[in-house]
Amino acid sequence: MQLAAAAACSCLAGCALPTVAEQRRIEKKAVDGSLARTTFGGLHRLGDGVYAFVATPFDSRGGKGDRRAHSNSGIIVGDEGILVVDALRTPGASAWLVAACHALTGRRPTHLVCTHFHFDHVGGVAGFVHQGKLPRVYQTRRTRDLVRDSYGEVVPKGEQGLLAQSSLQAFGGHYVEPTDIVIDGTEGLRIDLGRRTVNIREVSGHTESDLVVEVEDPRVVFTGDLVWNGIFPNFMSAHPERLGIAVRSLFQGEKRLMVPGHGLVGATDDDSLKNYADLLDAVELAAKQAYAKGIPAEQAGGSFQIPESLGAWKYFRPGFHETAFRKWYELLQEKG
Repeated sequence: MQLAAAAACSCLAGCALPTVAEQRRIEKKAVDGSLARTTFGGLHRLGDGVYAFVATPFDSRGGKGDRRAHSNSGIIVGDEGILVVDALRTPGASAWLVAACHALTGRRPTHLVCTHFHFDHVGGVAGFVHQGKLPRVYQTRRTRDLVRDSYGEVVPKGEQGLLAQSSLQAFGGHYVEPTDIVIDGTEGLRIDLGRRTVNIREVSGHTESDLVVEVEDPRVVFTGDLVWNGIFPNFMSAHPERLGIAVRSLFQGEKRLMVPGHGLVGATDDDSLKNYADLLDAVELAAKQAYAKGIPAEQAGGSFQIPESLGAWKYFRPGFHETAFRKWYELLQEKG
């Protein structure tokens, strides 16, 4: 807890928190659409008491933009509690989100769910510290272990190694332990926020352990990085076969709004989100065909072209096609 408080104090100075005037505008805004906007994203109302924060990591030309948030988030409001989905990349960005939440509701978050271990979903936990205390921070046990293994160690800072830091700080975040562990497996977790219940269940695909957060009224699902919209997904930690299964299951059933880990919010019957599922299928088919022909993964991934019918896709950095093909090749080799 002392680590979290110290991280928050050191990292929040100068961050882009809403001004008093901006908070008043947020309080008055009660219609669908954008409620608050900053250089790294905007808050949008999806229905009564349910909001999506959509990051804007690209500039108007599709180049690198302000990536202090980097990923999407969500706010779910009940009479007795407020749950936030994902902590963003940096404490400064998450502190902005907390301030916007307070402007909307007069209250601060009581629960925080980190959908998986990647830096842009756990790096901002320290921004939720208030008077030395965190809300209840939920992760799966496996996610907690992966955060520790990936970011908990101390590494040299810079080429000279003059300063030591948590490796998570290299991405602008701070390492903070969760306060609660969601039960691993199929049982899941239900959190009563007061006249609103949130369902949390574990799946896998984007990483070894991913959480999906579902709201029944309005019908909204926060998918973490299992789903991307208009941004090519990062397969770095993926099990590609399980990812495809998980994505197909998310699109089943009644129509609902889907908040992806990256990209715009959409309904499950929107073409852009259907294109994402088709993109995964296209990558799978191309990888299997190239593997059968003995083409190296780097070569096959480098030459892969997304079908024009699936529209345009942005990239956080080069090499994402090659990463996807490597992951498929690893799986195919395991299967023999």
